[in-house]
Amino acid sequence: MIKGRFVRWAAAAVIGLATVVVLPATDALAATPTCVRGTHYHNAKMPAARDYSITCYSRQGHTGDGVRYLQASLRYCNVYTHSISVDGIFGTDTYNALRSAQRTVGISADGVYGRQTAASIWFLSDLGGCTNTSGAHRGYVTH
Repeated sequence: MIKGRFVRWAAAAVIGLATVVVLPATDALAATPTCVRGTHYHNAKMPAARDYSITCYSRQGHTGDGVRYLQASLRYCNVYTHSISVDGIFGTDTYNALRSAQRTVGISADGVYGRQTAASIWFLSDLGGCTNTSGAHRGYVTH
């Protein structure tokens, strides 16, 4: 009787441990809100979270004003050989344009807009032309 309980307890412990071991790692973006709107940050027109924080992410499949702000900046401020639509839909063209911009500034070209990309690419400026989060300013990119 005691041996049977021990075996059941040991089996339950092993299954419980196995369950903990096989759980997937938490996605790094899971704690970061999605870019759902635009905001103005140091004269830059940037994607933002619901609370207007510029710490947000956007990736293929997302839609809305946050994507629209990103697309406008990719279209007019970052070197990319093809024009993209500013339609608020993060599709293949936006993904490719973002990867191109990420490669141009020397960061990981994963096609996901997040903190590192926000700190590296150029955005439309309230003052005309383009700006980055460091406050540098330049004209529009022509295609």
